[in-house]
Amino acid sequence: MTRLSLSFWMGCAAVVAGCGGGGGGSAPAGPSQTPEAPPEGCLASVWVPGDFDFAMVREVEVEVLVRDIEGQPRPGTLVVVTDAVSDMPALQTRLGAGVTGDDGRLVLTVPLPADQSAVQVVGSFMGGRNVAVIPVEDGRATIALGGQEP
Repeated sequence: MTRLSLSFWMGCAAVVAGCGGGGGGSAPAGPSQTPEAPPEGCLASVWVPGDFDFAMVREVEVEVLVRDIEGQPRPGTLVVVTDAVSDMPALQTRLGAGVTGDDGRLVLTVPLPADQSAVQVVGSFMGGRNVAVIPVEDGRATIALGGQEP
């Protein structure tokens, strides 16, 4: 080892030894006591409202009605529900999917992240509006796809 390298490592050792110093990390002098429980809805340094919900997702019922250009139901149409975070498919999260019944209707419940307020639905058909972003109101999102454009 060269003299410069040895000096460097000695300096590092001195700094590390100085950082561990006494006093600050010792146990309290008095007998151990259990701390008082914080008031309900309050942590030691963070206040939390009593009605705060810690859920990260919420269940949303999505109802989609799919019609053809004459206004008749489209049975057997695949409908995919994604989050509405982005208009780029690669950045969207698929929340659920299903096929419409004989009445052209699909109802499904999907888990939506709690911080989001809309879902996007995409119907697999041509000849009408097949993509829509739907706001979620009271845990429900409803839309009619297809049909004649106004």
